[in-house]
Amino acid sequence: MKPVVTLVVFLLAASTIDGRSLRSETVECESVYKTMEHCLPYVTGIADRPFPVCCDGMHRLRDIVLTHEQMVTTCECLKAKASGLRHLKESNLRSLPMDCGFQLHQPISLDMDCNK
Repeated sequence: MKPVVTLVVFLLAASTIDGRSLRSETVECESVYKTMEHCLPYVTGIADRPFPVCCDGMHRLRDIVLTHEQMVTTCECLKAKASGLRHLKESNLRSLPMDCGFQLHQPISLDMDCNK
């Protein structure tokens, strides 16, 4: 399997994010990664469904990242991180938002346009 990209989303959640770091004008990629790292078992196919802490991280990002610029930066951070993953399961990546109970304006994919 080729190296992967996400986000998305997204793709990655372990520790609780310090909301203040994303509320500023600039999004810190490291904060995004820490928020989403608990999603790794699901997006790599190790887990059958996302852990609640993964979905909590996605919801935190959705609630904290408010401006278009922050959304673009968050997307780019997640895609860059995902590009280094070895066993991404793209179907799990695409279904992650729905599996966590919300919809995005566009599906999460390796080739998503972060500017939209």
